[in-house]
Amino acid sequence: MYGNASGGVIAVESELGQVPSYVEGSVAAGELGYSKYGLKTAGVAGDIDFLFNLSHQEVDGYREHADARGSLLNSRVGVPIGDEDRLTVAFNYSDQPEAQDPGGVDAAQAAAMPRSARDRNILFDAGEALDQQRIGFVFERPRDAGTLMLRNYYTWRDFANKLPFTDGGIVEFDRFVYGAGVRYRFEELVPEAWELAIGVDLDRQDDDRRRFDNDQGDQGALVFDQRERVSSDAVYAQAKYRLNERWSLSGGLRYDDVEFDISDRFLVDGDDSGVIAFDQLSPSLGINLELGEQILFASYSSSFETPTTTELANPDASGGFNPASGSPAGGQLRSRVQDGQ
Repeated sequence: MYGNASGGVIAVESELGQVPSYVEGSVAAGELGYSKYGLKTAGVAGDIDFLFNLSHQEVDGYREHADARGSLLNSRVGVPIGDEDRLTVAFNYSDQPEAQDPGGVDAAQAAAMPRSARDRNILFDAGEALDQQRIGFVFERPRDAGTLMLRNYYTWRDFANKLPFTDGGIVEFDRFVYGAGVRYRFEELVPEAWELAIGVDLDRQDDDRRRFDNDQGDQGALVFDQRERVSSDAVYAQAKYRLNERWSLSGGLRYDDVEFDISDRFLVDGDDSGVIAFDQLSPSLGINLELGEQILFASYSSSFETPTTTELANPDASGGFNPASGSPAGGQLRSRVQDGQ
């Protein structure tokens, strides 16, 4: 069901509004300049449930050049539509204007001055800043014939990172991510012993990525500028057949097609634009034996994980893809990289 991730799935379900409604505040303080305060409210108003959680945190850190501060808003509202349908809206906002990086030091410096930072990290003001907003919608329509679920989300992310070196040592990108999906779980249209679900996922990522020289903490000349677009399309089906009260069989099949498209806009060193694509068919089979409250099971499955845009980047700091990325990495690779790569 989840596709492009070989390490498994961490499924997080947001907290819902509760009855009775409540409002709570929190204040915390500690050593190393630590402080945190927050405000949270959740509850039910008529048929609508809601949750809003706002917090702000600051800390100086144990080492030099380790200051960090940020604010976070998480919210979720559930709205009924008609007698059975439901729309859930989630909004998240994160503002982290400062997260200094003290860097790594050798054993001698760590023993003599455990609170010290790496000198180059101080010289080049190493650290990062982040601003992100995300809104998502989930519509659920349960019926006797089956349950329909629709999802849609949008994410805006602005990121800046100062690295402890001169050439291309300041990295910035503006990211826009959006996607949609549909899943239908059949009820009446399949025999009673069967469970069947089918789905489609469409996801997109669009980055404007730039690098500048780091002139001892100040932004220098532009040395890298490209647009990176990633598209991911998938279709899947899952089925379960109950042989009897104790034994059941399950199976699934998913097809993913992922494409990385780079448009080089820094043409001083040539045009490194190109496209790399992966596609993969992932099957799964399983058998379950229920022994009272215990379950004995066996399963076989295949999954894949594509490289990220950063992992595909050219290691010589120029634009385009790593020339060594012309071999499969977790799936069948189709390469249409232009001249120069």
